[in-house]
Parts: sequence; C-alpha cells; structure tokens
Amino acid sequence: MEFYMTDIPASASPKQIRAALGSVLKKYFIYAFELRQWQSKKFRHLQEGCFTVHDAAIGEEIFKKHGTPEPRTILRGTRYIKIASRAQTPVIISGSAISIKRSNKNSAVPEHLIRALREENEKVARNMANRQPADKKPYRTPFAFQGFECGVWTTDPRNFDLPTFSSFYYSARPGNFKMTRQAIQVELFKTMPALGHPVGQYMLCPTGTIRSSIISNESTGTYFIISLRWSPKLYEKLESTSSPTSPLNAYGSPIFQAPPSRRLNKARIPSLDEKHAKIVSYCFVYRFKLKEAHEAIRLSTVGSIPGFQDIQSLKIFHQYVSYDFQRSMEGLEEQLRTLPFDVAFQMHSLVLNGVLLPHRVKELLGVVRRAIQNSYSSVSQVESNRDSNGTGINAREHATQVVASVFKSWAGEWEPQLPSEDPQIWLSENIQKDFLEALETKQKSQEYMVRMKFYRKENQVLIHRMSITPTGMFPGGPNLEPKNRVLREYHDYLNHFLRVSLVEEDGGDLRFESGVDGKYIYDGRFLPFLMPESNLLKIAGRTFKFLGFSQSSLRSHTAWFMATISTPRRTITVDGVIERLGDFKSIKIPGKCAARIGQAFTDTVANIKIDDFMIAQKRDIIKIAPGGKKYTFSDGCGTVSKPLIELIWKKGEFTSDPKPTVFQIRFRGAKGVVALDSTQRDPILCLYDSMVKFDGLKNKVFEICRSFTKPLPFYLNRCIIKILEDRGVLIKNFMDLQGRALATLRERTFTPDSAAHFLDYQNRCTQANIPFLIRELFALGWDYKEDNFLRKVVEFTMLTTLRDMKYRARIQVDKGFTLVGVLDETGYLQEGEIYCPIQREGGKREAHRGVVAICRNPALHPGDIQIVTAVEVPYDSPLRDLMNCVVFSQRGQRDLPSMLSGGDLDGDIFHIWWEPSLMPRFSSAPSDFPAVEALNYDRDVTQADIGKFFLDFMENDKLGVISVAHMVLADQEPAGVRSAACLTCARMASQAVDFPKTGVPVRMSELPRTPKARPDFLAPGPGVKFINGDPNLVTDEYEDEFKYEWLDFETGQIDLSKFDDADDPFKSGTDFRYYKSDKALGYLFREIDEEKFIKAWEDNAARFERGPNDLLKKVQEYMVRSVDMEVMLGLYGFAQDLRMSYENNIRDLSHNYAINRNNDALEEVEVFIGAIIGTESHRLSRIVRDSAEEMRGEVTRLISHVAAIIRFGSEGSSAVRDGHYDGLTLERALACVQASFTAREDDEGGSSFGWIAAAIGLKELSKRAVVNSLADNLGGMRI
Repeated sequence: MEFYMTDIPASASPKQIRAALGSVLKKYFIYAFELRQWQSKKFRHLQEGCFTVHDAAIGEEIFKKHGTPEPRTILRGTRYIKIASRAQTPVIISGSAISIKRSNKNSAVPEHLIRALREENEKVARNMANRQPADKKPYRTPFAFQGFECGVWTTDPRNFDLPTFSSFYYSARPGNFKMTRQAIQVELFKTMPALGHPVGQYMLCPTGTIRSSIISNESTGTYFIISLRWSPKLYEKLESTSSPTSPLNAYGSPIFQAPPSRRLNKARIPSLDEKHAKIVSYCFVYRFKLKEAHEAIRLSTVGSIPGFQDIQSLKIFHQYVSYDFQRSMEGLEEQLRTLPFDVAFQMHSLVLNGVLLPHRVKELLGVVRRAIQNSYSSVSQVESNRDSNGTGINAREHATQVVASVFKSWAGEWEPQLPSEDPQIWLSENIQKDFLEALETKQKSQEYMVRMKFYRKENQVLIHRMSITPTGMFPGGPNLEPKNRVLREYHDYLNHFLRVSLVEEDGGDLRFESGVDGKYIYDGRFLPFLMPESNLLKIAGRTFKFLGFSQSSLRSHTAWFMATISTPRRTITVDGVIERLGDFKSIKIPGKCAARIGQAFTDTVANIKIDDFMIAQKRDIIKIAPGGKKYTFSDGCGTVSKPLIELIWKKGEFTSDPKPTVFQIRFRGAKGVVALDSTQRDPILCLYDSMVKFDGLKNKVFEICRSFTKPLPFYLNRCIIKILEDRGVLIKNFMDLQGRALATLRERTFTPDSAAHFLDYQNRCTQANIPFLIRELFALGWDYKEDNFLRKVVEFTMLTTLRDMKYRARIQVDKGFTLVGVLDETGYLQEGEIYCPIQREGGKREAHRGVVAICRNPALHPGDIQIVTAVEVPYDSPLRDLMNCVVFSQRGQRDLPSMLSGGDLDGDIFHIWWEPSLMPRFSSAPSDFPAVEALNYDRDVTQADIGKFFLDFMENDKLGVISVAHMVLADQEPAGVRSAACLTCARMASQAVDFPKTGVPVRMSELPRTPKARPDFLAPGPGVKFINGDPNLVTDEYEDEFKYEWLDFETGQIDLSKFDDADDPFKSGTDFRYYKSDKALGYLFREIDEEKFIKAWEDNAARFERGPNDLLKKVQEYMVRSVDMEVMLGLYGFAQDLRMSYENNIRDLSHNYAINRNNDALEEVEVFIGAIIGTESHRLSRIVRDSAEEMRGEVTRLISHVAAIIRFGSEGSSAVRDGHYDGLTLERALACVQASFTAREDDEGGSSFGWIAAAIGLKELSKRAVVNSLADNLGGMRI
C-alpha cells in the first residue's frame, strides 16, 4: 500500500524523514518500507513524498491512526468552506505535523516491490532480537579531532627503542571520523578561505586497507594513528558554488565554480591540497589529535567490539621531517640512472610502494652495486651457455637479471614499517645485512630460475608494469607477456616498454560511485599521463610516454608506454614507432585510428615471414537488403592454402592432431580470420578488402594471434537463459539440466576415477598429470583424498564450477559446442544453413546434422538466438578439410552472423546447440539497430586524441550497467526481453559494444529507469575466506548496521537531531531490496546450496585424511624399488635447485595475481589450478577473471617446463629435439620427490612440486611396465 505525504519541512533530511516514519511504523511491526521525497512545486519551504508498505491490511490500520482525513465542508454564511482535518496521532517531523493520505495513483504497487519489502521485513524481524540498543553502540557518535598529520613509521638511530612517527604533512583542520565495521570515515571541515580550505573534504579508509590502529598518549595530546596499506580514497564536498570541471591547482583540489548536478554531492580528488599531493602516494600513516582526551576510552571500547579493527595503546616517538621529500626523490632517481634498469626498477619500487624512504634506498646502493659486480664475475663463464630454448645467454645481462630477481624476491617480503614491529629491524645496517643474507641464500635458486628464462617460450618476453591510481604510481613485475609486432621489432630494447594500468587504489577497476563526480580523476589525474608532452611517468631514471593499446587491453584499461631508445645510429621515439607500423593519415576517426594502431599491440603466439607473391586480395561479398542496408558476408574472413598452413603448423609447433585449420591473424594492416582453402596448391594468403584496415608498409611478418584446435564446450548464461525462457522454453527444462549437472558434479568428485575425469573435463592440472596421478594412485590401492593438497585441488576446482553455476548460471550443455565462424567459399550452403565440422583430441571427425540454435555473446535482443539447419557436405567438398569451426552461407539477403548480436567473421565465436529441451518454441526477428555515425575529426588524428579516447572509453564503459538493467527489467516486465524497456537496453548495449570503433558514447539518460527492488539472483552473495588453507564462505553479518538506526531507540526516545547528516558522504548509493524471482534464473539460483554441497564433500573427504606427506612417502617408497639409488643421489642437488626455482616462481605468481595490492598472496592451490577463489564477494570482477586466465596460462607454461626438465634433464624439451634423452627420468623424478620433503630455509615450501615429480615418476614406471609386458608376450624378444 502506498501513501502520499505533504507538509514536510524543507529542512528535514531524508534520514530524519525515514527515522520519524520508522519510529511510527515499527509499532505495527513494519521495519522495511520504500520512501521517496521531493521538493514541493507549490511551496518552496515544503517537501512532498510517498512511502510504501508491503501489507495492505496493516496499511489501513496505519492510515486510521496517522492518516489525515479529508477536509470537512461546512456552510459559513452563504459560502461552503473546507476545514482541514487532523490525524488522530500525526507524524511529527522537525516540529511540524505532516499530512498523510492514500496515494491516488491509478497503477497498483508493483508486485516485485511488495515481495522485496515483505522479505526484507521478515529478515529485519528475525534479527531484531540481536540488535543492540543505542547506548550499547559507542561507535554511533563520530570522534572529533583538531588537526591531523600524514607520514610514515621509521626508526630513529638516536632512539631505536621506540617506533618513530615521521610526519611529512600537518594540517590544523578540525573534523571528525566515524568508525564502522566496513571503514573509517573521515570528514574534514571547511575553513575560512584565507586558511586554504573553503570546502569540506572526506577520506575513506576501508577496513581491508587498515594494517594497524593505535592510541598514543603524548605530552601534546592524545592521538589516534592508523597505518594503511595504501592511500585512502579522497573526496571534496560539492556545494552550490562548486564544479568538478573548474581550473585546478596542480595536484591539489579543484577551485569550484558552479553546481554540476543535483545528484552529485562530492568529487573524487587525488590529494587534499598541493602540499599533500607531494607525499600522498608514499605516506600511508595518518595521525589524528583527539579533541577530547577522554574519547580514547570510547575508542578503545570500539576496538574491542567483534568485527571492528583491534585498537592498541602504544608509546611512540614523534618527529617532524625537515628535509624536502621531492628533492630527495629526485636525487635518488639521478643515482638510479647509473644502475642497470632491471635492478634500478626494483630499487625504485621500494619507494613508490611506500616501503622505504628515498634516502634509505640510497643507503642500499653500495651493496647492490657490489652484488652486481660479484654476479658479473661469478657468471662470466656462462657467456657461451644456452638456455632451455637453445638461446645464447649474455653474461652481463644474465648477471643483472639474477640480481634484479633476488632483489625483487627480497623486496617482496617487506611491507611498510608498523609500530608493533621491532624498530631495530629497520636500522640501515640491519636492512643491508638482510639483503646480503638473501643474496647469499637466494642467488643460486634465482640464477637457476633466470637460466630457465622464466620458463618462457619464443613468443613470450618479460615486461615491467606500472599501476597508476587516483593518488600515485605503483610498479610491479616484470611479468611474462606474449609478444606483439612492436615487441618483436624492438626485442633488444624490451626494458624500454612498460605495461601501464589505470586502476583504483586497491588495484581493481575504477568503480562507479553513486553521487560522486569522477571527472577530475579522469581529466585532471589520468589524462596528463596520456598526453604526448607528458613527463610524469618516471621510474629508474627513464621517462615513459604513452604509445598505444590493443582492443583487449583497452577493455582492461591497460596501455603500452615506452621510453625513448637512444642508440649510436638513431633515436627511436613514440612517433617513430607508430610511423613504422603503417600509414594512418587517411583515418580521421579517433576510435578507429586507435584500433588500427592497436592491431600492432595484439598478443601473438607465432609468426612467419611470407613474400609478396604469396599474397592475394579480392573483393568482398556484399548484398543489399530491401531497405537499402548493405551486409558484408565476407567481413573479416580470408583463406590460406595448404602449403602455407603447413608452414604455420611447423612454426607454431602444432604437432598433435587435430591440427588447426582456422587462425586469427594480423598481417601488415590486415586483421581477421583465415581458413584453410585446400583447392589452392601454391602458398597463398587471400585477404578480402574488408580485412585490410590500413597500409602496413610492406611488412612481411604474418602473425598468428589465436588458433582453434578443438571445439569449446557450450555453457548457458543468464542472458541466454532469459531469452530462451521468453521464447517458450519451460523453467522445468532448465531445472532438469542444472539438476543433472549438479548430480554429475557430486558423482565426479566422490570417487578417484570420476575425480580424475572431472579434472580432465574441466581442463585443470592436465599439464601436471594430476588426472593420471589420481587414477594411478587408485590402481596402486591408494585414494587421493589421503593427501590434503590433492584433495584441495579437486575441492577448489569443484568450488569454482559450483559458484559459476550459481552466480553466473553457467551450465554446460552436452549437446552443443562453441566454434569460431568462417565463410563458405564454395557457395554450397543455402540460406539458413550452417556446417559444423568438429574433431576432439583423439576422436573422429563429425558434423552434426539437423535443426540447431545459434547465438553469440552478448545476447540481449530476443532475436539474438536464431534457428538454422546444420548440414553435412559432400565427400569431395573442400569444406571437409576444415575442422572445429562453424561455416556460414554466403547466400541470402543478410548474413547470419550479423543477425547474432551484430557479429562478423573477424574472430567471433558462436554457440551452437541441439538439446531438444532448450530449443525456442517460436521464432523472433533479429535485431536491426541503425548504425551510429562515428565521431569524425576531419583532420589527422593525433596521439593526444588517442589518449583522450582511451580515457573516454574508461569513463563511458557502461556495458555492464546496461546488461544489469536489462536483467532486472526482463525479470519484472510482463513481456520480458520483448518489452520496450528491454529492447532499449539491447539497442544501447549494441552501441556500447561499438563505442571503441565509433567513439560515440551511450547516452545513459536513455537507459530505462530500474526500480530499487531487484531479483534475488543479483543479491550480494558470500565471499570465500581461507582459514588454515581451507575455503570458508563468509558474509557481512553487519552490513545493515546503520540502515535501521531508529530501531536502536525506544519509541518516543528518538532525537531526530541524531539523524541530521543527510549528506552522508559514504553512503553506498541506492539501497537495493531483493525479492524471490519467480522466473527461471531465480529458481536456478535458489536450487544450489553451496554451503551444504561443500560440507557434504568435505565430510566425505575427511574420512581419508592422513599426515601431511603420508601418501607421497608411500609413492616414494614404491618408486625407490625401481631406481639406481647411487644415480638418484647424484641428482639430488639438481632436484633441490629445481624445486627452489619452481617454488620461487609459484610464490611470485601468488603475489603478482593477488586480487588486490594488500599483499595477501593467493593460496598455492589457487595458483596450481589457475583459479582465484578467495574473494570478498561472489562476483568475480573483470580484472579477477582476466587475472585468473592469465595466471592459468603462466602456471601451465611453468609446469610444462619443469616437467620437461624432470623428464629430459636440465636442457628441457630441447634435449628431445637434439636427440639427447638420457633415460634418467625416473631417477630425476625420485630425486625431486625426495627434495620436496626437505624443509626450506624460509619455511615456505609448497606441496605441488613433489606431486608433479611423483606423477612423472609413476608415468615412467607405467611405461616400463607396458614395455616389459610386451617383451614377455613376445617371448623375450628385445624391444
């Protein structure tokens, strides 16, 4: 039931209105209600509003007592007049009685809102017994302070018994801070303009960033000091005289002019003022002087409450730093120029990451220089050696990499100093001593790791990284990166290139915040780095400038930067690099020009050189539809002949069957896909006109970006499920499919054979031979569950699959697959026909025939799924030579790919399925949205234009927001995805996808308004936290702590002045309510109880638990019987070196791919299986998903390389190529198993190395058993 309110004083804040209503409604057991208010159009001094409750019967009771009756009409003299009536018990707000009436809206209250209010009300009612009264919540009232400082913890050699707070910044500004379980929220009051702070400012310190909190009683007062992992988020209050687009004070805050929007109440800023800007990215300790000393007691009480940060009392020493931080930094940069860049980069990182001050790093220069010199001497003999890829090793480069690697590993163990640590550890002589000890203990393993060339292949290189945040710059790496055209061209100068990401302080995406203007962060902070004349990005004595980006890196907000390369013969600048890539002058559209230059930055896996006579070009197949619109059937797809594809197979080392017949490529100015044309007998590359995007200046290198060697599985997702449901597929069909998937998941994780099959099916740990290992252990009478590590490998893989199924509706469909699209060059296929030849590894060729459904992601329009006919082709057709692709017809008026979410043949992949229960019951016309005219400059596009375009994309990347709105509206609208609102979302999503090409952002004002009530499958779910290495589902049990504050007071005791902070700067935005969806996605979501599922699996697995190495020792004893122990003992040193090298790499990966910069490394099992599980939320952000995929590739390469070394010796797989296999695989494997039992000096030994070696050893024994059995069967003949 909805009520209409009038006569609300304009001075009443939203929180006051809610508190006044809430205090009345709770007497009727109504705790959750929907409230909206707005300025009265008739009376400027009044507001109007409405509120909704879920129960109409209770609503009538409320209206009887608190509603305002209709005015009485009486006759006075000769006129009828109306006399206002008064409610029995009026609701009072700010001393005035408000008027409450029934709403006169014609439309009923939406059912989804009623359900959401009912469910929220029930939830609050259940928790009422656990709510603490207001007087039991000492954190409700903010803590006042008068002045604060920013600095670091140091150790003063004159007084090293106490931790020293070194202050680099002081402000006398008063303010207050509020303690919550989620964050410390700091408000800085505005001061007189003459004092430099005419507007209020805020700092937000999330709990996860707080490393320590202490109270210090000093002669000058009582202080509250917090040590953070990184800079807090900083904001400036927007008032009636403010504007985020005003001129700026260097890195200081904006001087505002005019209000930007009624919806914006604060602007994100990079620093509090110009002085703070100089140290904000290095100093993470904030010291607040409490206004009242006795408040320290209340503060300590808050620290003792469960869920709050622990607060200790500590005696400290305080000092103001007198030297100039910036000048000290410049001095360090000057000295770092004299060191090799790889080493200088790691040293500079200590300062930029806030670990050491510049002058402390200078004190390390001497020992580092000596370490480099000693390393030169010790490895000079390797000048003629070769690494595992057969590449010559330069002694000086090798020595530099060893020292840089040792320094990186050593520095990674240090975090900024804390007051609770022994101050003497941080004395200069002790830091130097610690580094020298690390150099001595780590050098051998790091040298071996560098000799391995970080398990890189020919197409990989080590590249340093930099993260630019709203407040600072934070270096990382070097990490492995696939080569691209630019890196191949300048392979001798790789450390002149930098991979730069524009991110949030925690390393994640810069997220949208309700009520926050982020314009200054984009235009005032990030944009200057992307300008050609910028000198802002300096590290290790080099200045890096913006170069460009690929389309994939654009979506990850990552770009390439480079430093000028100076050689005796030439100087190479950014402009010079771009000029050599091709002629882009004819392209006047910034987005398109950026994309064309970006072709050179696309990751490539292999390349070959081809001559001009091998290249052919032909016209596209273009049809004109009745409406006059042109459709290019051949858009993005060319052909390659058999002789040329055989050369690609050889160069790319495609040795196993089936070999790929389709490749995604880059060649000169062309991009797209090429498919095998077996009719061509000569080496020919044939490109359609649509593939050639610019003049590539006769570059002869043909680059392979991706190959398609097997059919990918087809998974449902939320968008596809919703379209299918609205096109007639029954909810029961989806439920049955998910039920079978869950049953299979249970079955496949309970027995060893099914667990091995499950890992194979998920393509997890196959390079480490874990599926084989599990089967072999079972054959020998052992269960893998006896070992904690192997059990976690299966459990973590299962948990990843289960959470994908629940929170992404990612359900595999057996009768379906995912394939890359190509064109039928023969013209055999008719309109509405496709051809899908597939061959799985070790399987036979097959081509499905019959009616199928086909789509591609993202699918939002009801016509994005089409019904077509899959056919077989004649035996003599050249199409039979194609494999693992979907071939589209060139007949008809419109090409099929364009009907599927606007696809083409430029590498798009398509989902095809023929599962009867998932076939749409009725057809739907494909989308046909009008093309958006690209932003054309009518002049040459400059590097500055491309930099601005990069930021425009970041700021206007709204596809996720549009997709969520589509899901909400599709669940609530009666017509589902066919509703006008959903069709608008589909059109906007199409425009958002095209933004990188057109440069035209989506007008978000056109996005249909979504209600605050959302379906339950979009509700926040539990995160995963590791406790003693085991995954535990965790939820924020205090998330609604301040949402119903009026419930903490007895009726009649509420003081509305306690609720006057209407401009809550840290309010998370819209408070969504969630209801149980009665659509397919809701039923699927609720069907999975992940906690129950995990507990059942763990209870079963716990029955097998043994000691930490019991099972591996059994394997060792089994292997010992078949080896020459003397030979094995001779290999033990080799095994120790290999183990330390492998585990150093694993440890690096666990830190490099941690989900944020808080130094909480990933679990070894997460790295091993290539999945990031321990997150604060069930939702995996794009950065987490991309990081997991990248990490999975790196760990796969690492394991493959280590396995090759165990099998073939220190030369790795090159030994096989050279015919040097020595037959000592089993001895090396046993030595490695033995080495895995040895406790490492740093007590950080892992578990995976021993099992990798064990799997290789057992496989070798299995091969020998087969050979011996064959020999016996052949009567003793020699094999």
